Amino acid sequence: MSYALVNGNIIPDDGAEVAFGGTPAIGDRTLIVADAGSPAARPVNYYQGGYAFIYRNPGIAQSATNHDQFRRIVSSTVGTTAALTITLDYPLTCVPAATVDLYPSQYSLICQPGHSSAGEESFVGFAHAWYAASEYGWVQTWGPVNAHSVVKFCGERGAPGDRECYFTANGGVATPKSASGSDAYVSFQRAGYLLPCTKSAYGSEFFMLQLAP
Repeated sequence: MSYALVNGNIIPDDGAEVAFGGTPAIGDRTLIVADAGSPAARPVNYYQGGYAFIYRNPGIAQSATNHDQFRRIVSSTVGTTAALTITLDYPLTCVPAATVDLYPSQYSLICQPGHSSAGEESFVGFAHAWYAASEYGWVQTWGPVNAHSVVKFCGERGAPGDRECYFTANGGVATPKSASGSDAYVSFQRAGYLLPCTKSAYGSEFFMLQLAP
């Protein structure tokens, strides 16, 4: 539980870049999208809490009637292997004219680091309780956290003034210089900053997590 957890949704497998369907109109809060996911792969509300990016017609200049639209997804119907319907948090302000990118919530499938490809995953928080597979729970995304040390404690190895913390591929935390002055072991997703003063190069993994407000 001292290791950060990742968003386990792999894009594009667990999302979609698809055409829209039906005859959408300005003011609509629902949109049919040609997601080919099966009922098992796209159960009801699979995209709830996720995001939709609706592209404008690329052949026409951006305008009041032709612009990209970014929306939060409130709910989604079960997949049919041909299409499903998403409900948007805000009505359409122009008629879609290209494709739609669909992303499930980054919190809908939280996994241990290395779920898909270590080093290419995005960290979303720390769990402070033990969760079994398929259980629901809370993860910490902001505030003081004591993480797992990597190589040496942050600020301990010749860089007491090194304050910025970054995630490593295994969910631990390091500062750019804490790995013998090299950032070779550090992924470039920022985690936060060290909280204690490390004037005497004292090691600590106590830091201010800054993933989400």
